[in-house]
Amino acid sequence: MIDWDPDLIKKMRLKQGNKLIILDREKVYKPSSIEGVVFTTEVSEAEGILFFADSAYSLQSSLLKILKSIRKESILWIAYPKKSSGIKTDLDRDHGWESLSKNGYEGVALISLDDVWSALRFKKTDAVKKGGSKAEKQKRPELSKYINYKTKTVKLPEDVKNFLSKDKSAIKFFESLAWSHKREHIEAILEAKSPATRLKRIQKLVQTMSSIKIQKKK
Repeated sequence: MIDWDPDLIKKMRLKQGNKLIILDREKVYKPSSIEGVVFTTEVSEAEGILFFADSAYSLQSSLLKILKSIRKESILWIAYPKKSSGIKTDLDRDHGWESLSKNGYEGVALISLDDVWSALRFKKTDAVKKGGSKAEKQKRPELSKYINYKTKTVKLPEDVKNFLSKDKSAIKFFESLAWSHKREHIEAILEAKSPATRLKRIQKLVQTMSSIKIQKKK
């Protein structure tokens, strides 16, 4: 069971007097009370929303109803089963969130609720601050999957790798770049707001690597 202690409330960014709504698992995971937090049954009244989803389908089927009523300043958390929970799911930190991205949301922070559930916080894409400190970037799942700001290493996303691999010299040159340059290139691709923009940025990267390679040969 979830331990609704002050530390968890703080992680969820809830404050004294905030209203919280728990959806789908409220009978199991809603405590009788939390000091300083008020429970509500209306999404439109809540500063905090915690929705439990065990699959992308269950998320999609309820999401539109939630998004129609959510307040602009509300904090949206989606809880999903951990791999170690034994619950069959197609959700994890990096997969299954298409219904949210289609509605203009992206994951910005991940917390553990208990041994069974993790929760990912979502914000409107246009409200997400790009850039920020290394620590802030490391908490963004769409970046931290490929960029480790502590060890200063970059892992190529599969689509980027496929494009660069068409020119062995280009991918070799990319790997020879300084950490900061590799990071900047991959950040730009990962932060693209649409598939079309992402593709353009990948193509630009390949073109840049190829042109530099040609200049080097001269």
